[in-house]
Parts: sequence; structure tokens; C-alpha cells
Amino acid sequence: MANNPHHHKLPPRTQRYLVTGIPTVIPIWLIWLVFGLVLRQLTRIGLLWARALSNAIDDDLPMLSNWLLKSWFQNLLAAARIQAIA
Repeated sequence: MANNPHHHKLPPRTQRYLVTGIPTVIPIWLIWLVFGLVLRQLTRIGLLWARALSNAIDDDLPMLSNWLLKSWFQNLLAAARIQAIA
């Protein structure tokens, strides 16, 4: 096998980068997964509240009630909330 010209071995520097890179990437990837899960759950909870509020104000403020169910309006409210916190 040592005489096989098509057999490629990774250079030592590349092996070192892989050995140090993989343990670095795995925790970052896990944090990304958990963060995504938390954001999805918060979105579901927020959507439940938006629907409940929309149903509660439908008789008095039908236009606002419809806006609460639109994704663009929900994004606008979320951005305004973040700006208010910062």
C-alpha cells in the first residue's frame, strides 16, 4: 500500500487542524440547535398570545385584530420591542 501513488495522506498540519477544529465546532453547533429550539418555542407561545388578543379585540378593533395575525406586523412588533429593550 505504501507504493500506491493514488494513496493520499493528510499533511500533519491538516490533521492537527481537524483534531482541534472538530471539538471546537461541535459545541457551537449544539448551541445553535438549542438556540433555534428555544426561539421556535418562544415564537409558538407568542403566536398563541397574539391569536388570543386578536380574538379578544376583534369586535372593537377589527383592523388591529387582523394585523396581529400578519407575520409582517408581528416582526415589526418584535423589532420595536428589541429597540425598546436596547
